[in-house]
Amino acid sequence: MRYVVCWIVLLGVAAVAPGAAADWGARVAKLADANGEGLAALKKEIVAGGIDAHAALAEGPDATWALRLELRRQIRKARDEAARKRGLVVHEWGAVGFGQGVEGGRLDLGTDASDLPEFVQRWDEIARQRGGADDPNAGGENAAPGVKIEIIKKPIIYFYSDRPETMRVDVGCPNGLLTTWWPKATKVMPDPFDGSVTDMKAALDQGGAVLTWRNFELQPAAAAEADGPAAPVELPAVPAHAWWWPICRDTDSTLVNVNGTLEKFLFYRGILAGAEPALKVDGGAGQKYGVTNTLRGEAVRHVLAVHVAGGKARYRYIASIAPGAKAALDMGAAAKDLKATTAADLRERLADLLEDEGLFPKEAAGMSKIWQKPWFEDGGLRVIFFSPRGATESLLPLRIDPKPAQVVRTLLVGVECLKDSKENVVAELIRQLGDGDFGEREAAQRKLIQLGRANEKALGDALRKADDEEVRQRLSTVLRRISAAAEEPPKVDDDNEGEK
Repeated sequence: MRYVVCWIVLLGVAAVAPGAAADWGARVAKLADANGEGLAALKKEIVAGGIDAHAALAEGPDATWALRLELRRQIRKARDEAARKRGLVVHEWGAVGFGQGVEGGRLDLGTDASDLPEFVQRWDEIARQRGGADDPNAGGENAAPGVKIEIIKKPIIYFYSDRPETMRVDVGCPNGLLTTWWPKATKVMPDPFDGSVTDMKAALDQGGAVLTWRNFELQPAAAAEADGPAAPVELPAVPAHAWWWPICRDTDSTLVNVNGTLEKFLFYRGILAGAEPALKVDGGAGQKYGVTNTLRGEAVRHVLAVHVAGGKARYRYIASIAPGAKAALDMGAAAKDLKATTAADLRERLADLLEDEGLFPKEAAGMSKIWQKPWFEDGGLRVIFFSPRGATESLLPLRIDPKPAQVVRTLLVGVECLKDSKENVVAELIRQLGDGDFGEREAAQRKLIQLGRANEKALGDALRKADDEEVRQRLSTVLRRISAAAEEPPKVDDDNEGEK
């Protein structure tokens, strides 16, 4: 990664005696007992150690966590200032959510605009205005049979420049559809404006999703002040339900001017079809899991497993999982090495990891604030990790012109885990098909369809044993839906058949 190279070049020269780099762990350990002038001298020495000392500061007792975090941020401040001096810097963050064992998905999840400002551009709305179907799935089922649908959540692209620049940005999604964006893009593919593609399933089948912003301007505050005080910047007003948008604006990023529209970033959202996370999570019995890195050439860094129950959080951290390697995660109540903590502490630790990967402090603070509730406060068990650079580029290829001096892409992946073995989860969902609450019955049916054909035998056994007529009907519907999904033939393009 480019920013890792920058760390080595810019911070690798430490003001310590030759051969002393191996002692940073021991010096960091002394923080627990140091005080007064001795502590001040030790802190100064560690900060001067740059990248070597920064790595050592990642380990230590909880009692020195706040102090180690302070020193890590001092070292990163020097890194960030050096990066800004070299030229244009581009940072991106976002998240993708997966569900352990889920095989189906809903296309209409990609059209949810409940947390968006009204001014954003939406693929389904544009297609509808051009005569497309009212239902984004154009089939009434609100589902994508046999296709796993995941949401790309809130990717934000920031620019940092001390001089005006005319820019072009292209972001692609080879295995999905880019459904929402702001400011207005120059080009959108598949094109919802020309009426040739009228629903999201057809757009997914067509493929080749790309958003292009061409010839937009970076408008640094320094340039505006050259001829006098800068005029107040008026950004589009944001409604209360889009509470996270102002948090994303709270950075020192350079304004972008897209055909007269000012904003602090480029924003997009999308859906992935048939994608799998780099870390495969299996198991669940007794809340014991196996986590396998499915990538061949990249390690997965910063794996954070979090269990929230009864308003209390416990977590386990794994610094890295090598390509092809498998790690055991025991998240059960009897696990002795789980750390009890609070949502605020987990947010602070996530922000530290985000800064470690290259984000600026305000960016990291904003992202961790936005995800604090769903990841660290809402009940559940989840595995969160940083998507490796190559995996991110494969999912969402990004082209920027002119080429920046530094690009940092930080895509977090969250996998919601089953709290028990898959067999027990399926048995519980089958039981819920006869629940006294209609909503519970509907939700259980949807989840069984999503879990897919792997559970066909258990569903068939339950159908043969069921006495309740509604349960029998719901089980028959589930079996019919997952069977149809498995037997759906692949789409063949006759015009290109045989060509590669």
